Amino acid sequence: KLPRDSCVWVDAVSEDAENATCAVECYWQLGPDSHATRYLADMLEAVLEEPLYDQLRTKEQLGYSVSCGAKWTSGVQGFGVTVVSNDAHPDYVAARVEACLADFRKHVMSPAFIDDFLDHAAALTLRMSEKHRSPCELAEHFWECLGDGRPDLFDAHVVEALVAGEATPASVRAAYDRVFGLGTTPGRC
Repeated sequence: KLPRDSCVWVDAVSEDAENATCAVECYWQLGPDSHATRYLADMLEAVLEEPLYDQLRTKEQLGYSVSCGAKWTSGVQGFGVTVVSNDAHPDYVAARVEACLADFRKHVMSPAFIDDFLDHAAALTLRMSEKHRSPCELAEHFWECLGDGRPDLFDAHVVEALVAGEATPASVRAAYDRVFGLGTTPGRC
């Protein structure tokens, strides 16, 4: 178990000595796996994916790959931002991710966020309520749930669509500050 706001660095020699790259993943634990934490991770991805890519990849050209998304590890739901760069130092990359999240907080706290939230919530609810497209896709889903030891996830898409109806802009704002350590003291990925 790591203390809150701690960092772990893993250095590995590149297979191509002439092409030194760094891959930085900033990771935040959302809590024990539940329909609510899964929905929160999906909502954070929906809200942050485009702004992170636009700022870090397009405007700053910080890395050639910038992504974010939900992470599930041993019964814990998390959220990660990943940047792969061939010219920036990992410390700088991590600092830019944190600065981008802190800067985007202004939008999350603004009245305009309500419209964005409603658009993202509607799209997530629609995606979650989609049925599997084929018997093969359904079987793959069931086997994945069984492989993870989670047969309770068989109908997760339905339950998560219902959870989506309980989310509010205020709850996402509070989670944004709690998860990223904003609004109080700066966090560290």
